[in-house]
Amino acid sequence: MRPPRPYIILALLLLPVTLLNAQRKPAPAPAIVKATIDRDSILIGQPIQLMLEATVPDNIPFAWPATDTLPHFEWLEKGKLDTTVRPGQRYYRQYFTITSFDSGNLVIPRLAFLAGTKKQ
Repeated sequence: MRPPRPYIILALLLLPVTLLNAQRKPAPAPAIVKATIDRDSILIGQPIQLMLEATVPDNIPFAWPATDTLPHFEWLEKGKLDTTVRPGQRYYRQYFTITSFDSGNLVIPRLAFLAGTKKQ
């Protein structure tokens, strides 16, 4: 009787690992969140157009950030939240018009989107 070939032994050893990897579900694609403004600087009281966008997989719960206040900025207008549902994903977009009456170098703070258990 011939001894088993090394590649046969290796294949038999790797078979359980291959089967375990095949049973794992792929990780869901992360949410993609984007914020854009129409200008980088303003004079006091001049309006800025802010757009928030998010693309989220269907299987992830998603929470839009509370947009009640922004430090150092005033809300002039809040557009409605537009939602588009595509196969396997949801797309959200909202426009805001804001301004500031403070002088100095001010930055729009980070807004907390919640996708699943992660803040985006």
